[in-house]
Amino acid sequence: MAGGDLLGDLRRRIGTAVETDDAGELFKEGAERIAAALTADPGTALDADACHVLGVYHWIRFTALPVGAAQEEELVEAVRFLAPVYDAAPDAVPEPLHIAFTDGESDELSGEEAFEVGLAVCRAYERGRHLPLLRRAVELFRSAIAGMSDSSPDRAMVVNNLGHTLRLTYEQTEDAGTLDEALTVAREAVGASGHPEHAMFLSNLGLVLLLSYTRDKDRRDKDRRDKDRRDKDTRTLGEAVAVARRAVETTSPAHPRLMMYRSNLGIILHTWADAESDPVAAAEAIELTRTVVAALAEGDPARGTQLHILLFALQTQYGRTAEPDLLFEAVAVGREAVTTLPAGHPRRFDCLEKLAVCLSRLFKHTGEIAELRESIAAGRAVVDAAPAGSSADRARHLHNLGESLRTLAEHSTEPAAAEEAVTLARAAVAADDGPQHRLWLSGLAVALLQRYEYVGGVSLLVEAVACERAAVAATPADRPERLRSMNNLGMALRLRYEAVGGDEFLDEAVDIGRAVVAALPAGHPDLAMALSNLGNALARKNERDGGYERAPESITHARAAVDATPVAHPDRPKWMNNLGMALQALASHTGTREPLEEAVTVLRGTVAVLPEGHPYLAVALGNLANALTNLFDRTGELTLLREAASTARRAVDVTPVQLPQHSIALSNLGRILHFLAWHTGESRLLGEAVEAARGAVAALPDGHPNHARFLGSLGSVLETSFQRTGDSEHIAEAVTVCREAVAAFPDGHPHRVHHLFGLSSALYAQALRSRDVRTTSEAAATARQVVDAIPRDHFNRNGALVNLATALVLRFNHDGDVAGLREAVDATREAVAITPPGLPSYAAVLNSHAGALHMLATHTEDTALLAEILSSSRLAAQDTSAAVWTRVAAYRSIAALADPADSGAQEALAAAEAAVALLPQIGLGTLDLTDRGHLIGEAGSLAGAAAAAALNAGRAHRAVELLEQSRGVLTAESVADGAGDLDRLRSAAPGLVEAIEEVRNRREALDRPVPTAGGPGLGAPESPEARAAARREAQAEWDGLLTRIRSLDGFSGFLAPPGAADLSAQAAGGPVVYVSAAPRRCDALVLTGDPGDPVRVVPLGGLTEAEIVRRIVTLAAAIDATSDPALDPVGRRAAQRDILGVLTWLWDTVTEPVLSALGHTGPPAPGEPWPRVWWCPVGLLAYLPLHAAGHHEDLADDSPRRGAPRTVLDRVVSSYTATVRGLARARERRAGPEVRTAIVAVPDAPDAGPLEGAATEAELLTGLVPGAEALPHPTRSTVLAALPDHQVAHFACHSEPHRTDPWRSRLILPDHRTDPLTVADIGALRLDGGLAFLSACTTTLTAPRLADEALHMTGAFQLAGYPHVVGTQWPVADRAAHQLATDFYGRLTAGGTAPPDPALSPEALHHAVRRLRADYPVTPTTWAAHTHTGV
Repeated sequence: MAGGDLLGDLRRRIGTAVETDDAGELFKEGAERIAAALTADPGTALDADACHVLGVYHWIRFTALPVGAAQEEELVEAVRFLAPVYDAAPDAVPEPLHIAFTDGESDELSGEEAFEVGLAVCRAYERGRHLPLLRRAVELFRSAIAGMSDSSPDRAMVVNNLGHTLRLTYEQTEDAGTLDEALTVAREAVGASGHPEHAMFLSNLGLVLLLSYTRDKDRRDKDRRDKDRRDKDTRTLGEAVAVARRAVETTSPAHPRLMMYRSNLGIILHTWADAESDPVAAAEAIELTRTVVAALAEGDPARGTQLHILLFALQTQYGRTAEPDLLFEAVAVGREAVTTLPAGHPRRFDCLEKLAVCLSRLFKHTGEIAELRESIAAGRAVVDAAPAGSSADRARHLHNLGESLRTLAEHSTEPAAAEEAVTLARAAVAADDGPQHRLWLSGLAVALLQRYEYVGGVSLLVEAVACERAAVAATPADRPERLRSMNNLGMALRLRYEAVGGDEFLDEAVDIGRAVVAALPAGHPDLAMALSNLGNALARKNERDGGYERAPESITHARAAVDATPVAHPDRPKWMNNLGMALQALASHTGTREPLEEAVTVLRGTVAVLPEGHPYLAVALGNLANALTNLFDRTGELTLLREAASTARRAVDVTPVQLPQHSIALSNLGRILHFLAWHTGESRLLGEAVEAARGAVAALPDGHPNHARFLGSLGSVLETSFQRTGDSEHIAEAVTVCREAVAAFPDGHPHRVHHLFGLSSALYAQALRSRDVRTTSEAAATARQVVDAIPRDHFNRNGALVNLATALVLRFNHDGDVAGLREAVDATREAVAITPPGLPSYAAVLNSHAGALHMLATHTEDTALLAEILSSSRLAAQDTSAAVWTRVAAYRSIAALADPADSGAQEALAAAEAAVALLPQIGLGTLDLTDRGHLIGEAGSLAGAAAAAALNAGRAHRAVELLEQSRGVLTAESVADGAGDLDRLRSAAPGLVEAIEEVRNRREALDRPVPTAGGPGLGAPESPEARAAARREAQAEWDGLLTRIRSLDGFSGFLAPPGAADLSAQAAGGPVVYVSAAPRRCDALVLTGDPGDPVRVVPLGGLTEAEIVRRIVTLAAAIDATSDPALDPVGRRAAQRDILGVLTWLWDTVTEPVLSALGHTGPPAPGEPWPRVWWCPVGLLAYLPLHAAGHHEDLADDSPRRGAPRTVLDRVVSSYTATVRGLARARERRAGPEVRTAIVAVPDAPDAGPLEGAATEAELLTGLVPGAEALPHPTRSTVLAALPDHQVAHFACHSEPHRTDPWRSRLILPDHRTDPLTVADIGALRLDGGLAFLSACTTTLTAPRLADEALHMTGAFQLAGYPHVVGTQWPVADRAAHQLATDFYGRLTAGGTAPPDPALSPEALHHAVRRLRADYPVTPTTWAAHTHTGV
């Protein structure tokens, strides 16, 4: 609506003029300003009242002005505004103006008068576009012609104007007869040669001919076989160009209409250029229009119209040439046109539409989001302002706006734009089912594909494929947009294959991609996208088929896509990314590193050109992280993997959390951190990997196609975390998510087997822990499904076969079915046969085969299998490209199983020595204490087999040396101790230390197996050849460095086992007794301290590995039973008898033979010092209380043996040590002259049962031990702060051992839930302590695989620097603990008269235990738990 106040003001002024009969009021500035404002208001044309007021305003001014241009202008405006008024209420229009609106008045006009009125009416129409005026103008010009003689000088002009109005009428009505008449009339006007305005006639004829060509072209398009018609159309257009050019050429430069003639020629030339593909004509058309625009001043009403023409020409020419400069100019022209043309102007709307399109295309060149947002704003304005009418036009507007929104969604972090784009695309499809419907369908398909990338959902892909198929089918073969639709269809088919499988989808995608690429000419703007899409489809086909014959082709297309895209084009990073991915695929198939190195270079370049905040940056970072990870696989350079992790972290950081891409970044980070944790042993990374993998799954919207893949990755990292930490919740969750991943795919889907592999692996790990029969059976059945689903020639079948074999072996332990073992052997035998020698996995497969064979041989007594076992182990051990742990396992097998007769003994010894020699290559320098222990534990128990091999070869001294070298590695290699070969070398040749540590670290990285979500390599090959070559190279460097170092003076024994003579020197204060068990023999090796006889072997013929395990199980069960409140006293007493039975057996089979060999056949004579013995149990023997072994019933009053009881406690003072090296190191430490004592008592901690005796114990000791102080608020931080200042530390608290991850074992302090004091914390300390007394439960319990490392709280305090540590092997009752502690410290302090002397600890504990035993002789849990470890 027109402004009410303005309209009222102008009406008042008109009233004044009429009342006073003075029009002067309407010529005042205020009136003119109001009239101009109302005219500019788009609502005025729709407001009859406003039109009437403005019409009367201009009519009064017309009547008041003298004849001339100004008067003519007022008449035109009066007619313009009063025309709609006349239609509704003729009487409201001044009588003299009726002639302009009705035929009835024409008879009174002369020809000249009809001409003049016709001109005014025609001009009024051109301004207001009121169609009745156009019809009236035609009638007036016909009347004028009829009223003029043929010789009238004005006749030609009238004829020309009639042609002009007929042309305008055709443009509005598309009536063919009107156009034909217009052409006839225009030719007649041109025929009047000699007229001063002949150029005008020519120009108008050109425009009519152009319309005639356009109409006939539409007919011709419907019948493309009509060659004659096509020729006729070309002649028509050629004539239009000729007459329009003559108009320009025959007009003087100063003529006022020259610019209009040039404009018309430009329009016609533009059409000619389009029809005939004439670039010269196109350039001329644009230049002509530029000239016209330049000649028109800003503010000139005609300038806006000419800007519109120029915008159209520039946009069309850009479509032909893709020259960015044309687009830049088009945007500038469009902006000015929209600003110049008044609101409501018909050409303004078209300019706005074209500007929106040009801005969207310009973004493709500049990447400026601001231009894209401007395009969207213009597009919204177009949709909102579109006039009612053509459904095709509305669909086009919706389509264009949706396209800009899709671009915004692709290049920004606004998923709502993608959703709105789909809505608009659907509306466009619904709005128009005409010839352009195919375009709207294609637009909807692209929008659906983009929406799929954000939210997933296979239904979106299905609909996209259907839409694009329909678009392709509806598009003629020679239309350029058909290739674009085909390209989109190929992409949709590939995505559908990736989401749900279906080989036919992928094959069709490849075929379509090839067809599109073949059809597009070089330089075509769509070629880069087509090349990239074809490359992606070929890459997927390579992955599916397991071949690489198409990999070079995919690289070629991906590289061509990059080369075809200008450097500054916003899509270039996308094609670079695809090239990087294609190069990775090639490398994965060929095993070569060069493509990966190029991929890293390309992707680094991609990341470098993308600014912070760019939405594609996260994608590029993620793919760079993958490429770096894969390159690490080839080279073993740990810096690459660490860069990959930091890159993946950055990808997570730059991806907004609300986008689905955030979940992809999280999953990628979790996977890479999993790799890094696996390769380095850094457990903190594993926790971060679990968190990232969980976050990835949680962040995915429902139904997303990545959901199953992310679940598989999560399951893989949870399984590894379980293996590292023993957290049963992790393996349970791993099984659950792997089941979900499998369930997401139907039978036969190519992705299903990947996740079945992951499920079988997780089930196996769970069954190994739980010993559940059903879980074990399911693990085997699932593994069998994987084998059945993988073709026999598939490169990952060997891994599936090994997985099946391990599950079958585990199941045999439950059901004893030898048929399962035979199937396992068959599986590993096939795996060996299909694995090429020289690959890193070859040795691992051989070991698996040897293990399955050994199990079968053991249970069938088939000795013929031994030769095959040893053959497999030998091949694995000799493979220098294999992982260190794989070779150690193979050597251990040879050492344990080689026949000791003849040369077999020497082979076994050589194998044992080789295995032990590999241990120094474990990269300990880069890990913290926790992770070092985890890596060492993976080696298993090598010591027993090595010692047995040396003894079978008759070399007892060598057995001791091998025992030392293969045990207590943490203590031996602790850098902070300031001892060892590396420390000496660092002083002599620091450069060589750096070199050997670098090679060792590299070997460690290459030795770690690669975890994947679906099992080893089922997703993508591991490039085994490259890893094998890298291992060989590192092995050669290692050997060369050892040779060089050992050639230095004083370093001939660098990283060699210590000699037996050196070890025996530590037995000067008492013998050190190794107790070792192996499959073929069990022995005690005694270091005597006698240089002439340093090692004495005591065979333990009554001891076997199987019996050791059985007795450990009996002991553990009995200890648990004694503290079971649900068990009655009779049951608890029976459990105590079971413990005594174990102690009796231990005496008979182990300690009695040793003590007898040492001459300790009874207690020392009165007054004689008690002899010392250091026990060094090997492997699982560490779980048995050697110090308490004996027939303790001999102490009964009525026993005939009471004077010489058969017990260790009654013959020697026992201590423990993990290694002789550790004992030597402990002896080097001495507490300072001032001994301070700290007491840590925790009677009540959260989530722990009350320990009432702790406070009592602390009170007793503070009263007994001079200077002892109880920490008032013991927490992790206060305890760690106090230990360096206190040489004696006494803990009265609970402890919590961790059986699978001993580094997490803890002392229960008040803050243990949030900040626990762990074995890792204590073991990392380096102190000069004296005594640590752990009055806590089970401080010497560790994981079986780490028994030789003493990785428990007792061992941690010794490692930290306490030469004396008192610990416990099981829980002890409060009262007994108080009594023992009081007795112990009473001896250390001379009855409380002196500071405690830690050196008295062994004897003090010995006597305290014996006194406690005297009080509770048949309750061994009370007195047999405490141990002394140290000097």
